Amino acid sequence: RGPEYVAKAVYHYSLWNGDYPYNHATAVDGALSAGAGMEYPNITVLGAGGSASNLEMVTMHEVGHNWYYGILGSNERAHPWMDEGLNTFFDSRYWKELHNDKMNLIPQGLQDRLGFNFTHTFMNQEGYRLSAAQNVDQPVEGHSAEYTSTNYGVIVYMKSGLSFNYLEDYLGREKIDQCFHTYYEKWKFKHPQPEDIQAVFEEVSGVDLDWFFDAYLNGKHKVDFKITKQNESTFTIVNKSGTALPVSLSLLDDQGKMISTYWTKPFLKDTIITVTEQDFTAAKVNANGEIPELKEFNNSYRKGLFPHRRPLALDFLYKFPSPDKFHLGLAHDIDYN
Repeated sequence: RGPEYVAKAVYHYSLWNGDYPYNHATAVDGALSAGAGMEYPNITVLGAGGSASNLEMVTMHEVGHNWYYGILGSNERAHPWMDEGLNTFFDSRYWKELHNDKMNLIPQGLQDRLGFNFTHTFMNQEGYRLSAAQNVDQPVEGHSAEYTSTNYGVIVYMKSGLSFNYLEDYLGREKIDQCFHTYYEKWKFKHPQPEDIQAVFEEVSGVDLDWFFDAYLNGKHKVDFKITKQNESTFTIVNKSGTALPVSLSLLDDQGKMISTYWTKPFLKDTIITVTEQDFTAAKVNANGEIPELKEFNNSYRKGLFPHRRPLALDFLYKFPSPDKFHLGLAHDIDYN
């Protein structure tokens, strides 16, 4: 199925960025793969796939480099996020749209037992959070030589991709696709720099994006929002991140489905959102999880006596914690005398 994986990657990267300008795209089973695979213009060199799922993922990712870095000519040494980060953003989209984000790397029974779904997004989010929780993370913008070996994967690939998920959520799919198409058409074969992609995105979107390209990508801010309620129609959102950022507030029904979503402008400390709907059961910031927050347990408000309550989950031994529940792990201790 290797030719199928190459064809799917060429089709979707062309759809989301701009047409592939060459007559062929080749994948080669080779020994010098520098890991699972290595990209070259027109040619993807593949190592041991391990499984069909892993082979498709590696093929798709390496073929995607024909756009980032190949056609656009991004400099991975100077600004690695412009190559690996943007490529990760699109290979995450590929996996969501073609495989519902699911990865077959861990048996489903074990995932159910531990209480999580091992998705492409989950892998990136938890990889970043592990680094950030230990305060060993680094900014997205930096020279390749500045990163630790762990952070080259966690920050350059994972956090960079997650960061553009955040930007897509803020601008919307249609608008960010217009940005990427314009960026590709304007800068292919011309070696763009960070200020060039920012200029294109701001021109196309009509929005000042200094908060993202300057402050957010150049810092190691631990994103954290908190929701409180003032009255029936007014919420206060607290930004504990240390830099001005926008955030979404979604109103949910009793089934947890979104009724409506409001976006704030970038703000530093706190901001107020006034909603018009009254027939909601709960409100939640970053409800779809596209903003890479370090802490999510303070994102929700529910109508009732205890608005920040979380249902109690009794777990035998351990389950991966959900931010919407309060987990209590139970273990048996059998003794005798």
